[in-house]
Amino acid sequence: MKKIIQLAGVLSLNSLTAGTVKIDGDGGPAAVVVKMHADWCPSCKALEPTLAELKSELKDEPVLFLTLDITNPVNTEQSRLLAESLGIENLVKKNNKTGLVLVYDPKTMKTKHVFTKSDDMDTMKDSIMEMADG
Repeated sequence: MKKIIQLAGVLSLNSLTAGTVKIDGDGGPAAVVVKMHADWCPSCKALEPTLAELKSELKDEPVLFLTLDITNPVNTEQSRLLAESLGIENLVKKNNKTGLVLVYDPKTMKTKHVFTKSDDMDTMKDSIMEMADG
Protein backbone atom coordinates (compact mmCIF):
# COMPACT_ATOMS: atom_id res chain seq x y z
CA MET A 1 0.00 0.00 0.00
CA LYS A 2 2.83 2.36 0.88
CA LYS A 3 4.44 1.81 -2.56
CA ILE A 4 1.17 2.65 -4.34
CA ILE A 5 0.82 5.88 -2.41
CA GLN A 6 4.43 6.80 -3.16
CA LEU A 7 3.96 6.08 -6.86
CA ALA A 8 0.77 8.15 -6.98
CA GLY A 9 2.68 11.07 -5.49
CA VAL A 10 5.14 10.96 -8.41
CA LEU A 11 2.47 11.04 -11.15
CA SER A 12 1.45 14.43 -12.35
CA LEU A 13 -2.02 15.33 -13.54
CA ASN A 14 -0.61 15.88 -17.06
CA SER A 15 0.39 12.23 -17.34
CA LEU A 16 -3.19 11.18 -16.64
CA THR A 17 -4.90 13.33 -19.28
CA ALA A 18 -5.16 12.86 -23.01
CA GLY A 19 -3.44 15.13 -25.52
CA THR A 20 -4.99 17.67 -27.83
CA VAL A 21 -5.00 17.25 -31.58
CA LYS A 22 -5.56 20.09 -34.04
CA ILE A 23 -8.23 19.22 -36.59
CA ASP A 24 -8.15 21.32 -39.75
CA GLY A 25 -10.86 21.77 -42.36
CA ASP A 26 -14.52 22.63 -42.49
CA GLY A 27 -17.63 21.18 -44.06
CA GLY A 28 -18.73 17.69 -44.83
CA PRO A 29 -17.68 15.23 -47.50
CA ALA A 30 -18.63 15.69 -51.13
CA ALA A 31 -18.69 11.92 -51.59
CA VAL A 32 -18.83 8.93 -49.27
CA VAL A 33 -17.24 5.63 -50.31
CA VAL A 34 -18.61 2.63 -48.40
CA LYS A 35 -17.03 -0.79 -48.73
CA MET A 36 -19.28 -3.72 -47.83
CA HIS A 37 -16.76 -6.08 -46.25
CA ALA A 38 -16.49 -9.56 -44.78
CA ASP A 39 -13.24 -11.31 -43.92
CA TRP A 40 -14.37 -14.47 -45.73
CA CYS A 41 -15.20 -12.61 -48.99
CA PRO A 42 -12.63 -13.08 -51.82
CA SER A 43 -13.95 -10.01 -53.67
CA CYS A 44 -13.46 -7.90 -50.56
CA LYS A 45 -9.84 -8.99 -50.35
CA ALA A 46 -9.36 -8.25 -54.05
CA LEU A 47 -10.68 -4.69 -53.53
CA GLU A 48 -8.29 -3.87 -50.66
CA PRO A 49 -5.27 -2.71 -52.71
CA THR A 50 -7.44 -0.61 -55.03
CA LEU A 51 -9.26 1.09 -52.15
CA ALA A 52 -6.01 1.68 -50.24
CA GLU A 53 -4.50 3.35 -53.31
CA LEU A 54 -7.66 5.41 -53.91
CA LYS A 55 -7.71 6.55 -50.30
CA SER A 56 -4.08 7.59 -50.56
CA GLU A 57 -4.53 9.41 -53.87
CA LEU A 58 -7.67 11.22 -52.67
CA LYS A 59 -6.39 12.11 -49.21
CA ASP A 60 -6.66 15.86 -49.90
CA GLU A 61 -10.18 15.63 -51.35
CA PRO A 62 -13.46 15.91 -49.37
CA VAL A 63 -14.10 12.16 -49.62
CA LEU A 64 -14.99 9.95 -46.66
CA PHE A 65 -14.01 6.27 -46.84
CA LEU A 66 -15.91 3.81 -44.64
CA THR A 67 -15.94 0.05 -44.26
CA LEU A 68 -19.03 -1.72 -43.03
CA ASP A 69 -17.89 -5.11 -41.75
CA ILE A 70 -20.45 -7.89 -41.88
CA THR A 71 -18.05 -10.73 -41.09
CA ASN A 72 -19.99 -11.87 -38.03
CA PRO A 73 -23.17 -10.92 -36.12
CA VAL A 74 -21.42 -8.51 -33.74
CA ASN A 75 -19.68 -6.61 -36.55
CA THR A 76 -22.85 -6.68 -38.64
CA GLU A 77 -24.85 -5.06 -35.85
CA GLN A 78 -22.15 -2.42 -35.26
CA SER A 79 -22.10 -1.68 -38.99
CA ARG A 80 -25.89 -1.46 -39.09
CA LEU A 81 -25.82 1.01 -36.19
CA LEU A 82 -23.16 3.09 -37.94
CA ALA A 83 -25.16 3.08 -41.18
CA GLU A 84 -28.28 4.11 -39.26
CA SER A 85 -26.44 6.94 -37.50
CA LEU A 86 -25.21 8.21 -40.88
CA GLY A 87 -28.69 7.95 -42.37
CA ILE A 88 -27.64 5.36 -44.96
CA GLU A 89 -29.21 2.20 -43.57
CA ASN A 90 -31.65 1.98 -46.50
CA LEU A 91 -28.83 2.37 -49.04
CA VAL A 92 -26.93 -0.42 -47.32
CA LYS A 93 -29.98 -2.69 -47.12
CA LYS A 94 -30.60 -2.23 -50.87
CA ASN A 95 -26.97 -3.20 -51.60
CA ASN A 96 -26.43 -5.79 -48.89
CA LYS A 97 -23.82 -7.88 -50.68
CA THR A 98 -20.18 -8.20 -49.74
CA GLY A 99 -17.57 -7.11 -52.24
CA LEU A 100 -19.42 -3.95 -53.22
CA VAL A 101 -18.20 -0.38 -53.00
CA LEU A 102 -21.03 2.14 -52.79
CA VAL A 103 -20.37 5.78 -53.60
CA TYR A 104 -23.12 8.06 -52.42
CA ASP A 105 -23.83 11.76 -52.33
CA PRO A 106 -24.30 12.80 -48.69
CA LYS A 107 -26.39 15.82 -49.73
CA THR A 108 -29.02 13.84 -51.65
CA MET A 109 -28.43 10.51 -49.84
CA LYS A 110 -28.51 8.76 -53.22
CA THR A 111 -26.16 6.09 -54.45
CA LYS A 112 -24.23 7.44 -57.43
CA HIS A 113 -22.10 4.40 -58.22
CA VAL A 114 -21.76 0.77 -57.20
CA PHE A 115 -18.37 -0.77 -57.91
CA THR A 116 -17.03 -4.31 -57.70
CA LYS A 117 -13.61 -5.90 -58.05
CA SER A 118 -14.09 -5.93 -61.82
CA ASP A 119 -14.02 -2.12 -61.97
CA ASP A 120 -10.60 -0.57 -62.40
CA MET A 121 -9.18 2.07 -60.12
CA ASP A 122 -9.24 4.84 -62.75
CA THR A 123 -12.99 4.37 -63.30
CA MET A 124 -13.60 4.51 -59.55
CA LYS A 125 -11.34 7.54 -59.10
CA ASP A 126 -12.91 9.46 -62.00
CA SER A 127 -16.42 8.85 -60.64
CA ILE A 128 -15.48 9.90 -57.12
CA MET A 129 -13.57 12.97 -58.32
CA GLU A 130 -16.55 14.04 -60.44
CA MET A 131 -18.56 14.22 -57.21
CA ALA A 132 -15.75 15.82 -55.20
CA ASP A 133 -15.29 18.54 -57.83
CA GLY A 134 -19.00 19.17 -57.57
